[in-house]
Amino acid sequence: MQIAILGRQPSISLAELESLFGSNKITQLSSNVATVDITTPLPQSRLGGTVKSGYVIHRLKSHNIDDAYEYINNNIAQWANTYVPSGKI
Repeated sequence: MQIAILGRQPSISLAELESLFGSNKITQLSSNVATVDITTPLPQSRLGGTVKSGYVIHRLKSHNIDDAYEYINNNIAQWANTYVPSGKI
C-alpha cells in the first residue's frame, strides 16, 4: 500500500489518482492524505497533484501518539535495514 500527500487542490489530486488506479483502490484518510492499494511505487512523475508519496510499512491499532513513538523507537533499526536503499543513511 502507498500513501499520497495531496497538493493544494486535493479533490483534483484524488481525481488524478482515481483515473490512474481506479476509485476502488483509493481511500481518503484526511483532507490532504490518501492511500492507494497498490504494491508498486506511485509514478510520481505522472502525478502533478501528489506532492509526496511513500510505502505504508505499518498501521497501528492505537491512535495514541505515545504508542506510536514507542513503536517507532522499537522498530526503526529494522525498517532502516529493510526499506531504505543502500547508501541513503
